[in-house]
Amino acid sequence: MTHNIFPIAVLTFKEGIRQRILYGIFLFSLVSMIFTLLVSGFFMRDIQKILLDLSLSTISLTALVVPFFITITIFSKDIENKTISIFLSRSISRSQYIIGKFSGILMITACIYLILTIFSFTTIGIAQLIYPLSFFENLNIPSIAVACGLSFLSTMTLISCTILWCCLTTSSFLATLLSIATYIIGQSTEDLVRFISLELADGVISPATEVTVKAALYLFPNLSSLDYKYYAAYGMSIPPTQATFSIMYAVSYTFVILLFSVAIFSKKELA
Repeated sequence: MTHNIFPIAVLTFKEGIRQRILYGIFLFSLVSMIFTLLVSGFFMRDIQKILLDLSLSTISLTALVVPFFITITIFSKDIENKTISIFLSRSISRSQYIIGKFSGILMITACIYLILTIFSFTTIGIAQLIYPLSFFENLNIPSIAVACGLSFLSTMTLISCTILWCCLTTSSFLATLLSIATYIIGQSTEDLVRFISLELADGVISPATEVTVKAALYLFPNLSSLDYKYYAAYGMSIPPTQATFSIMYAVSYTFVILLFSVAIFSKKELA
């Protein structure tokens, strides 16, 4: 099975890195690094927090290019150009095709995160040369690295959902809308559940709304649980147990979504 998946992953990776949008990511990273250094200078008391907040937010937001654009473009091109028929005619199963595509897209994501992380650490290094080191006494490098790693897992989870939407619909526009909706829900459901639990005492929230929000929390990926920018920005260590649980959640959720994607794609008409 692996000997079929690996070539698909490599071809997907090569196809992804040829897209011009990756050059835009590199340029955007350079501009954001300069912008972060300039803006953080206006908040001298919180220079470390502002610097890390902007740097880590840039990483997580820029990486959204992969699920929202690259993933959908690659899948839609394969169907429109009948490339998928070439794969399936060479003793490659549909499950191998999905897993191979996912692996290739994940390789692209890893490269993007590597570039963005290097830029972020470079920004931190330059800031330490420009500003007094006393502003960086609470700098926690391991916490920053773990936060970047969990952000990568968050993007991985969102990519698996995007693949599911691509398997469910033949419209790239609809797949994009569903992916954006998944991201918005995944970032906000935990806060909504917390808000509802506080408002229940006043009886303001209807039972139907409560059930809907809690159902969304379990059905959609809880992306906010993989966001650890707060810990890194304030120089706090991320609890190992909490980080481990987040890793297990992201991997398990991605695995289940890929199973659904394979099951749906196996019965999909491609003609």
